[in-house]
Amino acid sequence: MKRRLFTAMLCALPMLAWGAYPEKPVRLIVPFTPGSITDVVARALAKGLDAELGQSVVVENRAGANGIVGTVAAMNSPADGYTLFMVGVTTGASNVSAFKSLPYDPRKDFEPIGLVADAPFMLVSRSDLPVKSVQDLIDYAKANPGKLSYGYGSGSAQLCAAQVVSMGGFTATPVGYRGVPQAMTDLMGGVLDFTIADMVNGLQQSRAGARCSPPPA
Repeated sequence: MKRRLFTAMLCALPMLAWGAYPEKPVRLIVPFTPGSITDVVARALAKGLDAELGQSVVVENRAGANGIVGTVAAMNSPADGYTLFMVGVTTGASNVSAFKSLPYDPRKDFEPIGLVADAPFMLVSRSDLPVKSVQDLIDYAKANPGKLSYGYGSGSAQLCAAQVVSMGGFTATPVGYRGVPQAMTDLMGGVLDFTIADMVNGLQQSRAGARCSPPPA
């Protein structure tokens, strides 16, 4: 599974009503914690936009509730073109299926600008778990039913982890976090057995000793 990241803006005033845009700093809302893949991509984007627009693009992290907190904050911002919003699989798609009702409509409340990045997921296990592959994890989980736990820091990671458990035919206890970095911290601390992480956080922890594999397709 890949997380696709888009930028979006609130439906803005007609261009003819604007002066020399932008006349003031632009806000870029990220609905996840600092250090998440959405945050990393947003900060790289903001740096490029700073130079292109000649105005500061300020990244604002508004994490919580699977990205809903930041999404609502963006939706309620003035529709004047000075608020941009990073939309990913979680806020733009999986939340629609995961929640009976949402305080926003990703298709109606935002105007898409363009695709920013594709970010593959990785399955990461703690270093002292006796597994070296996805199949090893499945076999170990089946031999130790109900003893494993996994973390997730977004709705898309939650769905991907649930897919691993379902396809593997084993049971594990899910634990939700405000963001992937927080889940990775508990993984490295031995609180979790495995998690689904983006490439940025997954590779970083792999260098620190965690074991990483691509999740099953």
